[in-house]
Amino acid sequence: MLLNLCLLLTCTFLLSLTYRDWPVRRHWPDHALRLLLSAGTAAVLMHYAVEVGPYKIDLRYVPIALVTLRYGLGAGALVALPTVAWRLLESQLGGLVALVNTLTVLGAASLLRPTLDLAHANLRDLWKLPLPYLGVGLPLLFLPESRALGLVVYPGMLALHSVATVLVLGVLQARLRLLRLANDLRQQVMTDDLTGLGNRRRFDEALARLEVGDHLVLLDVDDFRQLTDKHGPEAGERALRYVGQVLHDAAPGCGFRLGHEAFALLLNLPEPDARAVVARVQAQLTDPGSAAPWACLTVSAGLASRLLREQPAQLVHRADEALYVAKTNGGNRLVTLDDLPRRAAPAPVPDLRPRYSLWQAQRTTVELLAQRRPCGTRTGRNCCSWRSPPSAGWAAAA
Repeated sequence: MLLNLCLLLTCTFLLSLTYRDWPVRRHWPDHALRLLLSAGTAAVLMHYAVEVGPYKIDLRYVPIALVTLRYGLGAGALVALPTVAWRLLESQLGGLVALVNTLTVLGAASLLRPTLDLAHANLRDLWKLPLPYLGVGLPLLFLPESRALGLVVYPGMLALHSVATVLVLGVLQARLRLLRLANDLRQQVMTDDLTGLGNRRRFDEALARLEVGDHLVLLDVDDFRQLTDKHGPEAGERALRYVGQVLHDAAPGCGFRLGHEAFALLLNLPEPDARAVVARVQAQLTDPGSAAPWACLTVSAGLASRLLREQPAQLVHRADEALYVAKTNGGNRLVTLDDLPRRAAPAPVPDLRPRYSLWQAQRTTVELLAQRRPCGTRTGRNCCSWRSPPSAGWAAAA
């Protein structure tokens, strides 16, 4: 039975690796894989069982009970079906005992399922864990030829199944706890401490996954330096925290803080709806609801839509151009690239290529040198003679 317990824990560890994210997503391929691994675990445990006459003593009912508690009666029946069919083919008497044991496990686990949450099981739930196995080995007590064996085996099987269930739950909960801690750490790394929005690292990841047609909105608080100079850095921090809260309320999960007073929104909305979100943000920030220094803030915004095969840096550059236009035109406005005037097309660049290539120039030079006349002829002497020009004095005398 020690080998059976080691195999059970090994298969449980392999099954725990199918949990890769926190919170656990309801993804049917992952559920199907876990059911398949659970059925394989039950088959492996039955294959390496301890044989006592026509009966087999193993821990194959542990994955059946846990799957029933987690996913319901139907999933537990699917996991138990291969082992029951296999056992019926091996031995009629052993198969009937295995069938009765399986039905009692499925029935008890189904009745216990509403009161036992495996994902949040604690020490107060330990007394419930042996309940699904109360019927395992019970048929042996009613068969005259195996009653003595049942009196010995039944208490040990009940205790062993209970201990194995505690160990299996410990392995699974350790995996889930590790995923939860990793997710918490990732959230801390990806979250801005002051505003609670996503930071620049999370923005870069989300921007890389932005679909074509989605929108990037860059926002910048107007005259923020004057606010901090007049009311101090604490007022500036409270103003930034207020801006972050407004962005979170307007677009939950879509707001990011990129710099000191620079923010961003990634919106999977039609452009009119994206404009409406920015308008709500600006209206709420400019609403003088109280006498606080941050009660009447203005923000400038630049909007750009993701184009086909556009790199994230190019999208940010276009949104930043729109934001620059909004800032330089008084602020407290939203500007998109469609609002900007069209630039005149650049004049065509003249063709500056040489008329002749280097080879043509060399060939022409060689031909001219070949046609040169020698200086021995009369025409050649006239061409080669050199006469100095008349001096200035001779020119004056003439």
